[in-house]
Amino acid sequence: MWLLWMVAGLPAAADTLEVCETCAYVDLDSAIAAAVDGDSIALDAGTWEVEAEVDIRLHIVGVSEAATTLVPASDSAGPLLHVGSSGHLTVEAVTLDGEGAVQGIVATGGELTVWETTVTRGYLWSGRGGGAGIAALDGAALTIQDSTFTDNLSLLGGGAIYAEPGPSDLSIESSHFEANETNSEGAGVLVDVAAGLADDETAGSVTLHDLSFVDEAACTGGGAVTVLADGGPVVIEGVTAWDTDVSGCHSGGASADTAALFVSGATGTPDVSVVDTVVDNLVGWGAPAGVRLHDVADVTLANLVLHGPFSGLDSGDGVHVEAAEGVALTWALVTYVEGMGAALYDVSGALEVTHTAVVAGDAGVGAFDWGDEALLRNNAVWDCSTGVYLWGTGSVVVSNTLLADLSTAISGSAGIDSAGIRYNAFHEIGSDRFLVIGGSSTAVDATNLEVSAPGLWRAPDALSEWSDFQLRAGSPLVDAGDPDVTDWLDGSRSDIGVFGGSGAPEAGVWDTGEPPDSGGVDTGEGDTGRDDTGGEADSGGAGDTGGDGDSGASEDSGSSADSGTSTDSGSSSDSGSSADSGTSTDSGSSSDSGSTADSGTSTDTGGSSPTDSGDEALSPKPSAGCRDGGAASAFALWLLLPLTAGRAFPRLRS
Repeated sequence: MWLLWMVAGLPAAADTLEVCETCAYVDLDSAIAAAVDGDSIALDAGTWEVEAEVDIRLHIVGVSEAATTLVPASDSAGPLLHVGSSGHLTVEAVTLDGEGAVQGIVATGGELTVWETTVTRGYLWSGRGGGAGIAALDGAALTIQDSTFTDNLSLLGGGAIYAEPGPSDLSIESSHFEANETNSEGAGVLVDVAAGLADDETAGSVTLHDLSFVDEAACTGGGAVTVLADGGPVVIEGVTAWDTDVSGCHSGGASADTAALFVSGATGTPDVSVVDTVVDNLVGWGAPAGVRLHDVADVTLANLVLHGPFSGLDSGDGVHVEAAEGVALTWALVTYVEGMGAALYDVSGALEVTHTAVVAGDAGVGAFDWGDEALLRNNAVWDCSTGVYLWGTGSVVVSNTLLADLSTAISGSAGIDSAGIRYNAFHEIGSDRFLVIGGSSTAVDATNLEVSAPGLWRAPDALSEWSDFQLRAGSPLVDAGDPDVTDWLDGSRSDIGVFGGSGAPEAGVWDTGEPPDSGGVDTGEGDTGRDDTGGEADSGGAGDTGGDGDSGASEDSGSSADSGTSTDSGSSSDSGSSADSGTSTDSGSSSDSGSTADSGTSTDTGGSSPTDSGDEALSPKPSAGCRDGGAASAFALWLLLPLTAGRAFPRLRS
């Protein structure tokens, strides 16, 4: 009797219920009704009508996304599937097609996992929260991987996905979003952590990893992503957002602050990390930003490419942080934004900006009210009105930074201590406005340089898409930075500019293998400082106009044709031929006169500015079949060019 009782108490073995035209179950609804906890349902290829409730642990798997499709019945009010508070549903290898009439899946509590599934044409016109494709409410645990969301429309929030994870960890990975829309915020993903959180619960984490967003359209907040956090950490990594529109619902009235990616911690300040992320082309209402963070704790921003235009009623910023406990921005490229490359407001703790380049904006970096030290080191700002704004009372260090083609290099509020502004390089600054404090021009420390030619690998101009801030051999910026700071590449005294100084890129971004055939842009104007391949054919094909057979690799592939002797003529003498004479004539090198200008900067008299050979193409937009984000490839367009002076330059993984 005891043994019989034990056996009776064991759970039944899980079964697989097959659904096909000749199976025991010929429709999905009847199979779900017959399933018990732990069962799986195997769906044959075809189109299957469904409107079912799941309150057990159940796995529904199709043949593939292309072969197996779930659709609503003709009289269905939707959603296709509903997960109750005790349900644990996994959906795999199917397409959920709402046919423009119903939601895909709604979970009210419980757990929902979606793998290798396409969610398309979901529609939500009323109700709660949002999520035309998937809605995970009341603290439902949501995990999505290797899936695609297209053409979902929510008249509430969250065009494709709306989640209220509360204490549960939310994870969306390796997925593609395209042409989703909402009349609120978060056309791709809207997360409202607090909405699923009870008073005595602690918020879980939010992880968005390896995602691509194309042509997402919202009305406010984040066009692609909005996260309303409540203290739990938020990680956005490997995300691309192309052609985001956050303007469609506005015809006038007060401006709204919009973005491609938006995180707010108004109900609880979270740590936020945004890394390996690309935002390209944003139209927004008010002042759109590529990445906008409000009311957050410690912020890490690294390996970003933010490429404008970012256009709206007001000037949009590349990165906009407002009310944070600390901010660290490093290894970022921001181009063609109408506002600031990075606008950092009300940072109560440390504020750091390093290895960041801003091209063609209203201003490069703006720091407004910080608590500890504002450290801006090894950056570059080119072709803006103002290079750096410093508006606060904390201590300041601005060093090893190239400021070029600006009306004003550095503008500070009254009381800013200029002693920390040292070892920078100024090039083509309007009316010698190197430093303006409290509205008045102020002399800068003599450690700062004024250079006639920075000696960049490729000079950015109004036509450039991606600009390379690496230094040519003989550049006056080489080893000219703060002597107390060493280069992360070779341990020498820091160079001035983006690629000098300490702070190597994060582990996992770089590899020592050969780069893809992106090559370099050879302007045909002299020795570039790269090792010559010995006249072999060009394998890169990425805009090489010199015809010199350079492969774009930083290491010599054969016998060296360069004697290592550099003769600086101050002008270009390379004919663009494939053979190196053995003595290189460097057009980017310069001789420092050692004189000191009235402004307090030492003036470099030599060198010639390299010219731009043309545009370098952006990486292609990810397609609906691309689920790997593509952030690394876009970042590689900026960084995958060899350093000069024989330095071994680590490269991005392809």
